[in-house]
Amino acid sequence: AVSDGRMISACTYSGSVIWQKSIEGKPNKYLSAWGDFLFVITKDSHISMINPSGVTIWTKNCQFKITGNPIIGWDGRIFIKGKNNLACLGTKGSIKWTVSCNETENIPLQFFSDGSLLVFLKELKNGKTMGLRISPFGQILEEIVFAGQVIKEGVLLSFTDGAFGLCAINKNSVESIWVHKDINTPKILDYICPKNDKSILCLQNNFNTDVLLIENKTGSLIQKFT
Repeated sequence: AVSDGRMISACTYSGSVIWQKSIEGKPNKYLSAWGDFLFVITKDSHISMINPSGVTIWTKNCQFKITGNPIIGWDGRIFIKGKNNLACLGTKGSIKWTVSCNETENIPLQFFSDGSLLVFLKELKNGKTMGLRISPFGQILEEIVFAGQVIKEGVLLSFTDGAFGLCAINKNSVESIWVHKDINTPKILDYICPKNDKSILCLQNNFNTDVLLIENKTGSLIQKFT
């Protein structure tokens, strides 16, 4: 937890404080965990790695304002984004690469199954949301134009017309796997992804809140309740 006075606190599930440490530079809201390690953003452009005891291992100035939570790759590399930048850092704080791009949308970075990154752009193309797929090594692989304006982060996508669906890698490019589209479909409020990764819960804003249990791979409706 981030609190006043440049403090970071670590607590148990029962609420006991394990440690409380002050770090150099005022921490902002962007904070990510990797196991028991933390990655904290301070001074807008600095990222720090903190060990399970609350000790800062390293701090790196990325030279641009960071605008989202760091996300951690399978090998521990750290990916961050700014208004017009993306960067990758190693586990020891070295900057592996940086990429410049058009202004990014305020939607978190996402991973595809092959380790490539999806970043959403603020610019629309014919009123539709655009995105870039970038390899773990900083190469721009493709530009994606989605079938509507994305209003919810993730590779699970919601659109302004009420449609929602799943996009994924197929033969080295991003394709739509399935889409639910109905003229009377209310917009998705949020997604909940159970740990088994086989299904998702979609919350829809109707007169009440409708909950849809959807099978991940096919998009089949398993159950619906209010």
